[in-house]
Amino acid sequence: MSKIQSNAQDERLINDERAAATDRASAISRIGSDRLYQHEKSISMLLQHEEPVLRERAAAVLVALWGRKSYVDAVIHMLHQDADLYCRLKASSILWNFATFSASNREDRDIVLRALAQSVARDKDSMVQAASYKHFLELTSPERAAGVPDELDRDSDVEWELMMPYLAN
Repeated sequence: MSKIQSNAQDERLINDERAAATDRASAISRIGSDRLYQHEKSISMLLQHEEPVLRERAAAVLVALWGRKSYVDAVIHMLHQDADLYCRLKASSILWNFATFSASNREDRDIVLRALAQSVARDKDSMVQAASYKHFLELTSPERAAGVPDELDRDSDVEWELMMPYLAN
């Protein structure tokens, strides 16, 4: 496969701590789009980077775009523990994408459903709760997903009985 978007500078940028985070994130996206799998190790090291945009972009390429199951736990950790709101919101989308397009079996999908349900139940931010609930419903009851408000009221907007099997474990 020939390169579509990336270049030699992108390959240098992903490891250059002096470069702007936004430039590095764009380079990760281009490398991801070109499916340059030889950079997987360098990209995976950014899952723990101090810059939120680099953590999110690494997770998006590795799990959503490349479907790498081995990094799903890192994205679940991002969803549940990351201090950055944007990272938690994106982690919810990344996990939905993995479950929709890359999960190879019911067990993989259930791991994602458990993580999304736990996010609805535990995250303190209503936008993260709403994103996780919407993604949960898109995977379990797609016809209900459209009615999820952008900011969730867990007491009135959540159908807890749908999520209980995933919260029990």
